[in-house]
Amino acid sequence: KARRATDIEMLELPSGLRLLLKEDDRLPFAYFRIGMLGGVLSETPANSGLTRLMSRSMLKGTAKRPASVIASEVESAGGSIDAYSGNNSFGLTLDMLSDDTALGQAVFLDVLLSPAFDPGEIERERTSQLAAIEQQRDHLLSHTLKKLRSLIFGDTGYGLDSIGQAPVVTSLSHKQIAA
Repeated sequence: KARRATDIEMLELPSGLRLLLKEDDRLPFAYFRIGMLGGVLSETPANSGLTRLMSRSMLKGTAKRPASVIASEVESAGGSIDAYSGNNSFGLTLDMLSDDTALGQAVFLDVLLSPAFDPGEIERERTSQLAAIEQQRDHLLSHTLKKLRSLIFGDTGYGLDSIGQAPVVTSLSHKQIAA
């Protein structure tokens, strides 16, 4: 039977990890995605904003590659890399030209499995996140929706904001972020 561009193959590894594979050779791109349970559902008022700070810091260097090398390797292969965090999950995405799939896989796994969490890079990300919290406070609709979520859900789960609270984000330690 001919494989269609929409067919998705699911493999379950012995660890329980599910791997979804989809081949589509109509465009010369390779896409790597991983989504993991996390986000506000795994946070508490004491560590609110941790997932975002951790996921953004992952991109800032690994044991083998400083951030500049990650950016250079990905961009030279016509790609992009990003991390995300939200309500239910966090993850990593990497897209690049399929001729460089091996490089993409190596960079993706390096960022995922051995982020350096350099203290200086964490502080830069913390400063950026604190600025985003301040900006959100100045945006009426965002501020109102944040308050509404807190009223509906309380101070756990969906009642927390994925960007965190300034005092909490300020207090998050390197050890908490790396863990």
